[in-house]
Amino acid sequence: SALFDRLYGSGAFAVWQPPPPAETPAQPDFMIITQREPAPNGHDAGDPPPDEAEPADHANGQPDEAPGGVIISGIALTPYSYERLDNLRGYESGMPNPGFYHHMWLQEGEANRHRRLLSMVTAMLRERNQVVSSADLIAVETMAQALAALRGHRQVWRRDLIDGIISALVKDELAYDVGHPFLEAIHEVFRGDERGKLDDATTLPPLVADIKETLKRCDIEPPRTRNRYIGIDLSTKDGLAQSRVLHQLRVLGIPGFRQMDGTNLNVADGELIEEVREAWELTWSPEFEAACVEASIYGPTLVDAAQAKLVETADLLGKAERADAAAAAKVLLDAALMGLPGSATEFYEKLLDLIHQDSNFFTVTRALGLLLFLYRFDKLLGTAQHADVGELLRTTFQRGLWLLESLGAVQGQDKDLLGGVRALLQTFERCASILNTDRDDFLAVFERISHDNAQTPVLRGAVAGVLFMMGSADGDAVIADMRYFADPAHLGDYLNGLFALAREVIQRQPDLAHSIDTVLADYGDEDFLTALPSLRLAFTPFTPREKHAIARVLFEEQDDVTLLQALGTNAEQAAQVLAFETALFQALARYGVNLDDDQ
Repeated sequence: SALFDRLYGSGAFAVWQPPPPAETPAQPDFMIITQREPAPNGHDAGDPPPDEAEPADHANGQPDEAPGGVIISGIALTPYSYERLDNLRGYESGMPNPGFYHHMWLQEGEANRHRRLLSMVTAMLRERNQVVSSADLIAVETMAQALAALRGHRQVWRRDLIDGIISALVKDELAYDVGHPFLEAIHEVFRGDERGKLDDATTLPPLVADIKETLKRCDIEPPRTRNRYIGIDLSTKDGLAQSRVLHQLRVLGIPGFRQMDGTNLNVADGELIEEVREAWELTWSPEFEAACVEASIYGPTLVDAAQAKLVETADLLGKAERADAAAAAKVLLDAALMGLPGSATEFYEKLLDLIHQDSNFFTVTRALGLLLFLYRFDKLLGTAQHADVGELLRTTFQRGLWLLESLGAVQGQDKDLLGGVRALLQTFERCASILNTDRDDFLAVFERISHDNAQTPVLRGAVAGVLFMMGSADGDAVIADMRYFADPAHLGDYLNGLFALAREVIQRQPDLAHSIDTVLADYGDEDFLTALPSLRLAFTPFTPREKHAIARVLFEEQDDVTLLQALGTNAEQAAQVLAFETALFQALARYGVNLDDDQ
């Protein structure tokens, strides 16, 4: 059409429509218009001038490649809504509050057209238990009329009405980019709830039908009247099929499918993975069909579209300002969860490049935890012992080990630091044969860190735990290292790192428990209270049975001690009482009051 010719001629859109085969009658087909930015000189860089361009050749029935490398394949109508059109909801090319203009257009020629909108806002506020009196409405009307006259508007317009409501009804201070119940009601009414609908005879992209058929086949269609919650066990055939489809929809951004919970597959977090389960919420969304149409740019079937979306995600990660190995591993995990581990080979090299470029120890080791699960522990997703996953694991391990030694003293990231060291240890213990790093080289890194006095107590404790677990350090070495950090501000942090990597050390080495007890006995009341929070954190990983065993070691020579007596109070209250008693005794001593056993 003339309109398409104008658009294409300006460089704003590129259009291609496949010609009908010569032996069959012409049939209607769908097209996709792909928007692209024109070059400053009117044509894309590298394109021949318009008069030198070769004519398009559609003899092979395949779509052309548009200038700039964009493949053009057709056009499809997409249902839209005022909610998506509203630029206050993030659509920068939209318009603010489209429902307001729709209302004003329908009421063209009537006086005081804004009053119906004001009554709708009032009704919504009252439904939400917000107080709006008749006097408030008179104040809003007066203020809106005055603002319209001041701004030269012939009638009250959108901004006049909004400012009138804010000035008359909102009594609180409005912070930038912070919501308010009155503002939310105003914009909800002004946004409108109109929603477009395609004619039943409209030709839709094949992806829409494929998604609907897949949902029906897997019995995961969202009901229209209520939310549906499902639990999935990936060890079953049906559960695995449902999970793959749901993850494909999640990656494509199709609304109505939200993963609420699932097994943590990152081995670095220290959780035992016995089974892989997921919990999903299925909700009917009016934007479902529109999102399916928009996702059809990635492919005609759900599997093809999800795979293309993954490739696009990997490309975008490669163009980011800072490489993120954890995000790269997440792309691979998504491919596995969607049942596409084999097809993921086309971006394995991109993921390798991202890992090589990442200089952040925490994101690299976060990726290592995911890769270790996929290569060593996966029994369901098809990635175990996969050669390409093994190459990623090897590269990530070597990168993480190198970054650990050059990490420096990091503060405020203890949990991630311990998780990263744990991932390195577990990877070496379980996959040493493919890592191209022998035992001596691995231990040498931790030996050097253990002699670095500038390192934090947490990392020194974690390193001591690694050396103990690998048999490179005995109990006496751990005790000597612990005494080096006997300061109340450092002891708990050191033990936190030690027990996070080697919780067995205190059970195998009773002398360590006695040494800790000796250090604590030498503390004054104030020093003990200083060390108490980090000490409690350090002993958190132990189970009640393990804590009982540690206590028995300490009191094994005292026959008159009964273990595990209930305190009748929690640890916080006990600490407060101890602090009060300490202050009380200090006050008594200050005034010369001495208490002995006979008083």
